[in-house]
Amino acid sequence: MVWESVIPDSISALASSVFIAIGFEVVAAVQAGPAYKLFVTAPHIAGVALQTHHKALILVPLTILVWVTVTFMTRPADAERLRAFYRRVRPGGAWGPIARGMRDVRADGLSRGAMVGWAGGVALVYGLTFGIGKLVLGAWAAGSLLLSIALVGGLVASRVMRD
Repeated sequence: MVWESVIPDSISALASSVFIAIGFEVVAAVQAGPAYKLFVTAPHIAGVALQTHHKALILVPLTILVWVTVTFMTRPADAERLRAFYRRVRPGGAWGPIARGMRDVRADGLSRGAMVGWAGGVALVYGLTFGIGKLVLGAWAAGSLLLSIALVGGLVASRVMRD
């Protein structure tokens, strides 16, 4: 499977961002001592209290650096796997030699159906995420509305995927 070739990249990006975020909290806990509050106390670096946007300006470039480094250090997927993926998914974009060697496969790219399916998937994920959160917090009406949006989004996405 093609997805096996992206596992080291994905894990490195996820793991590095988690370790950096935990590192911020460790620094804040050491600096604040008993007054430390998880995700509330800001770490101080070079006299600056790092707020969320400051942390993002550090975390994102470091994560990208780790991800790109791991990408270039690992072996790419073999051409046969890429051809099988291309035949099955028919992605748009820059597939160069893979696409040229498979003239019988028409890439879908960003069609209207793909965009509708994407919007349905977004509605499904966000509706479930925030709907469950609202229900947990006791906001029954908002939670039910968001779960209904998730249901509609899931139905739309599944219908587009069948076509």
